[in-house]
Amino acid sequence: MKKMFFNMITMIFLTISSLAFAANSPIYRDTSEMTGSYTNELKSRMNKIEKEIIAKHGNVSGNDYNFKMAAQEIYAYWDKELNIIYNKLIKELNPKAKQNLIQSQRDWIKYRDYDGVFRFYIQNEEGGTLGVNHEISAKIRTVKERTLNLAYVYDNIEN
Repeated sequence: MKKMFFNMITMIFLTISSLAFAANSPIYRDTSEMTGSYTNELKSRMNKIEKEIIAKHGNVSGNDYNFKMAAQEIYAYWDKELNIIYNKLIKELNPKAKQNLIQSQRDWIKYRDYDGVFRFYIQNEEGGTLGVNHEISAKIRTVKERTLNLAYVYDNIEN
């Protein structure tokens, strides 16, 4: 339990530190500001997919089951896109950048999982349906942000 708590605190610290750096960095962009041919196409395609999934599942606002089903499907699509862009980058990057991407992805996966667990319990200590919804929502935001960040890097690689 102490190790999990320590890991969660470490990940939160790293996130806050990176945001503080990013605010002053000329290379950081909020995901809404990220542009490029691949990034723009990805945003457009995924926006359409998300709308189709929500329409397919009906009332996602007032029905926990529908929300969970739609959210899990949206997460799966974003995760698939993350793997696609990650593999594109692996093929394009120089050896040092590739090595660092691999390590940052491993660290990011830990963050994604710990943040999801944190969100699971933050509003609902006992978990339950509400906890599941908070967890999957956090994971969608996290995977979407990571995917768009990597897409932006891909669009801006200097070969």
